Amino acid sequence: MSEFQLQKEIYQTVLLGNGIVYVKPNRNITIEEDLARELLDTCFENVEYRYRNIRLIIDMALVAFVTEEARELLANNRCVGRSISHLALVSNSHLSNVISTLTIRQSESTEVEMRMFKSAENAVDWLQDGIEKQPFLEAAS
Repeated sequence: MSEFQLQKEIYQTVLLGNGIVYVKPNRNITIEEDLARELLDTCFENVEYRYRNIRLIIDMALVAFVTEEARELLANNRCVGRSISHLALVSNSHLSNVISTLTIRQSESTEVEMRMFKSAENAVDWLQDGIEKQPFLEAAS
């Protein structure tokens, strides 16, 4: 089985544009460091280089747990040579809310902005807000 087929079996990656990537597991998973690195590699290889800062959305509906090492990797703004500036966790059940809350609270990152949302649409709205303001903030510096 090729790496792409394995990836497709475990999760789907959808490029939403403007450096926003949506990841949705296809089955129950635990996000361990290796899987987190693979998710990030997939995001970075499929997004245009001009988007150095990825805005990542992870659908937590089928995520059973996120290990400490995976949390550290996702919250580190220098992963795989590029960076994540925002991490949105989409949770719509009690269990996924608990896992998302723990993931955010146990992260010691001051570099990656993280939030939990009930829908992917709300997450995209939050991430788009950040994109629209970015050029103005850079021009003001």
